[in-house]
Amino acid sequence: MEFKGTKGKWEKVHTKIQVEPQNPMRTLTICQVFGGDEESLANAKLIAAAPELLEAALEVLKVWNEDGEGGEIQMKTPIAWHRPLRKAEKAIKKALGGE
Repeated sequence: MEFKGTKGKWEKVHTKIQVEPQNPMRTLTICQVFGGDEESLANAKLIAAAPELLEAALEVLKVWNEDGEGGEIQMKTPIAWHRPLRKAEKAIKKALGGE
């Protein structure tokens, strides 16, 4: 499984979701959320964090499958959980506007 959408770091710029371009002379807008109210801005933050949330979820799933083979977590390698859980925490903070 891999993300097939636009590669790069997604950022919320006002109500637009933009990607840091490879070419600094060009900005790529993924989408625009209309409305300037709190709910619209929260939606924009969530959309901007979507690729990082997906990446973190995939990494957690990978460790889950390696550690517990999709069943009970064996916790034989608790250090293996540190990175994916920190990545998930960072992505969640971004989605909620705490970045």
